[in-house]
Amino acid sequence: MNNRLLRFLLVGGICFGINLAILYTGTELFGFHYLGSTIISILVTNILGWLLNRNWTFDAKHREPIRQLLKYLAANSMSYLVSLALMALLVSVLNTNYLLASAIVAVAMALINYALHKNWSFS
Repeated sequence: MNNRLLRFLLVGGICFGINLAILYTGTELFGFHYLGSTIISILVTNILGWLLNRNWTFDAKHREPIRQLLKYLAANSMSYLVSLALMALLVSVLNTNYLLASAIVAVAMALINYALHKNWSFS
């Protein structure tokens, strides 16, 4: 495995941890529906992930930041729509615990997201 992929996975792990914290806090402590908490976590982790991946994973800070951000958000928007659909399927249809469902979705989407960002967002 190359260093760039390892960095991407580490950034993803950090964002995933923050995602779980927001998901749990929003759902259990504030009483939000799990999909509402998921949307909040998506917003927070998108910005953090873009900053970390831009500056550390792909070392692309010398390139056009607005264009990168828009491409990053577009790629993640598609990814998150799939993630929301998978969350709804796993939790509402298959009765999977929402935290476990979030972990399953994160693992399933990791390599797809890496390819999207490596070959498009930060190319």
